[in-house]
Amino acid sequence: MKWNLLLGVILSFSTLAKAQLTITMRVVNDAKVSNWVLEKAEKHAEYILGQAGVELAWLRCPPRSVLDGPLNPCHRSFSPTEFWLRIVPQKPPALGDETLGFAIHEPVAGTGGGYAYVSYPMVETLTNSVRADAPQVLGVAIAHEIGHLLLGAAHSPAGIMCARWRRPHFELMRIGRLLFTPEQATQIRAEVMHRVQASTVVGQ
Repeated sequence: MKWNLLLGVILSFSTLAKAQLTITMRVVNDAKVSNWVLEKAEKHAEYILGQAGVELAWLRCPPRSVLDGPLNPCHRSFSPTEFWLRIVPQKPPALGDETLGFAIHEPVAGTGGGYAYVSYPMVETLTNSVRADAPQVLGVAIAHEIGHLLLGAAHSPAGIMCARWRRPHFELMRIGRLLFTPEQATQIRAEVMHRVQASTVVGQ
C-alpha cells in the first residue's frame, strides 16, 4: 500500500511538472502573414517544442501602433515564461543572406524572456529554393529562435539549432524530424522549469 501511495505521488508530481512546462509567445504579425499559414506554422513549432517536453501557448497581439487601451491582453505584465515573437515584413540589415531571424535573450529577472524576430521574406526565399512549404519553414524558424531564447546564442553542429541548414536538414524538416538534440531538450526543460518557478515566486 505504501509503495502504491508513493508511486501515485511520484506520478502525480511528474504529471504536474509536465503540465507546467509551458511558455507563451506574444505574436506580432507585422508581415501580415495569412492566418492559415501562421496557424500551420504554429502547429509545426508546437510539435518541435513538444518533442523537447515543452508546450507552447500563443497570444496574438496587434501591431504596436494600435496597442492602446488597458483591455488589450498584450498590455498585461510579463512573466518569466512569456516572450515576444515578431514576424517582420522585411529583411533586417543585420541579417546575413541565409539568416531567417534572430533572438534577444533576457535573463529570468528581466521583463519577460526576450524577443524573437523572423523575417517572412527570407522564409519565402528559402521556401522557393527547397522542397518545403512556407508554414513548415516558418514553423521551424520560429522553433529555432525560441531555442535561442531558452538556450542562448550558441548554435550546434546538428539538429534544429545548426547555424546553416543544408540538404540533410531540409530532408529531416520535410518528415518532421529536424528537432532539438536530447541534450538541448534537457537544457530547455530545465530552463523552462526555472522560469516556471520564478513565475510562481513573482505571483506570490
